[in-house]
Amino acid sequence: MPEYRIPVLPNPFDDTVFLRGDNEWTAVWPVGSIYLSVLSTNPATYFGGTWTAISAGRVLVGVDDTQTEFDTAEETGGAKTHVLSESEMPTHTHVQDPHQHGFTTLRGGGTGAQSTAFSGIATGVDNSSTPTAMQTNAVAAVNQATGGGLAHNNLQPYLTCYIWKRVS
Repeated sequence: MPEYRIPVLPNPFDDTVFLRGDNEWTAVWPVGSIYLSVLSTNPATYFGGTWTAISAGRVLVGVDDTQTEFDTAEETGGAKTHVLSESEMPTHTHVQDPHQHGFTTLRGGGTGAQSTAFSGIATGVDNSSTPTAMQTNAVAAVNQATGGGLAHNNLQPYLTCYIWKRVS
């Protein structure tokens, strides 16, 4: 019966790897590979080759060829904050509580005094000098626009780490 040997990859923290060069690591970490670590040490120290830090301040997303934003490797997009446009806001109204508006009407055979409403706005000429009872109307009103228009936080939950890409 033939004898089979299972190859064993070297331990990345074994000092003998550092003396051998990076030929063994080319198969494990080929050009274009990404290495994640919570240590800031450049992976060239362990594996040889040339590595560059990538994706600073960004999260990684898997390629999905059914979505144009994610259909090619190394695409970037998104924003840390975003200001909503009016069309992005949910449809809503701001309703003011009902309140009273009052005015006095002058009636009778008077001297031609003007009746007034709403703080001095003339509502007509009346030939009376005797005021009648106060008239009121209950109304509901829609308030003016609200909000500050500032950007809102757009960050998903995250864990930071060092992300390196082998470039040679």
